[in-house]
Amino acid sequence: RLTANWSVDELCKTIDWQMLSFNTEAQNHLRRLCLTALQPIRDLWGAPIDCVSGYRSPQRNARIGGATQSQHMFGRAADITPADIDWAALRSGKGSEKDAAKLREFVAMIEHHLGKELEAIGGIGAYLGWVHVDIRPRGENGHIYRWQGKGFGSER
Repeated sequence: RLTANWSVDELCKTIDWQMLSFNTEAQNHLRRLCLTALQPIRDLWGAPIDCVSGYRSPQRNARIGGATQSQHMFGRAADITPADIDWAALRSGKGSEKDAAKLREFVAMIEHHLGKELEAIGGIGAYLGWVHVDIRPRGENGHIYRWQGKGFGSER
């Protein structure tokens, strides 16, 4: 377990875990991601959160069409969603309005806490089905990178 509610298994696929075992820097980033972003988000939300995509090896990232400098490859990012919504249905355009509303509420909650409990977050992207959060260094004057994504690879 990395924190009370997050484990490496939740943030890595089998082959990626094998790659991660050789990448100490990514392991350290993943721990920091859990401690400074994912666990605080879980605590603020007050309900379980699922990880759609966490650490990705460069090979997996290329296979799924991820951004060429994706924060996922460095262990600094996770795509997350409330556990009780059907993110795959939302992504395909067949999700319920109830799930879409809950996801919007989830994104708004994260946005609300960016300057406070979630000050480690340097990037946030809202997608159909999930929200990307990462702990990249913030830009000039504390700028947080924000975007609306359509699918894997939309990350800036």
